[in-house]
Amino acid sequence: MKYSASLLFFMSALACNAQNELNIGFKTGLSYTKLIWELRENSGFPEERIESKKKAGYFFQLSADLIKRKHWNWNSSLGVLQKNGEFEFYVFRQNSTSVSPNIYKWTYLSFTNLARTELALNKSIYLTGNIGPRIDYLIKNSNDSFSVGGAFFYRDNGDINKINIGLSGGLGIMFQLNKVKLGLEGNRNINFNSIMNVKGPRADGYGDEGFYFKVKDNTFILNTLLLIAL
Repeated sequence: MKYSASLLFFMSALACNAQNELNIGFKTGLSYTKLIWELRENSGFPEERIESKKKAGYFFQLSADLIKRKHWNWNSSLGVLQKNGEFEFYVFRQNSTSVSPNIYKWTYLSFTNLARTELALNKSIYLTGNIGPRIDYLIKNSNDSFSVGGAFFYRDNGDINKINIGLSGGLGIMFQLNKVKLGLEGNRNINFNSIMNVKGPRADGYGDEGFYFKVKDNTFILNTLLLIAL
């Protein structure tokens, strides 16, 4: 219901701007994410920081320029963003040691609003820069190791922040072909809150009030952009 409401809001915004010239299309590409765990198992343990390997995920958004000016426009986009990371854990067996990769996948409905400025190189090619607010709503967590009995006995999936708020900003290049715009963009996401932030005793009864566990991410997006003037 929550992401259905976001889609309804997005479509309503398009309808309100239908009387003006409107650029509408989509963005598609890949996300590259490094997940970061910051934790302390109890007051007697040192603080730890564990970083995953960067992992690719998919990215797709419906997109529209809702406000157009001579040197800038306001672009709103709604779609799906995946944040993935791969951690390696050592598995000890009799007379042998192996590495077990664990892949974590976080899939979000992402609503992004960007103020985009343009620098023309000629009549059909121009550079772009953009920045603006972003809201991500978690729709799928593919790994349940945060539940009681999972890795390190952290709390449970109810402690995951369903909503991530932050900014998105980046650079790109755009090609104008009559009423069609084709572009390539690179964007960096900056978050105001973490994916997960748990404090207090561990769920297995071990550890004390000094326990904490945070999940953060560094996410970069590389995407193509297609917009058609209506």
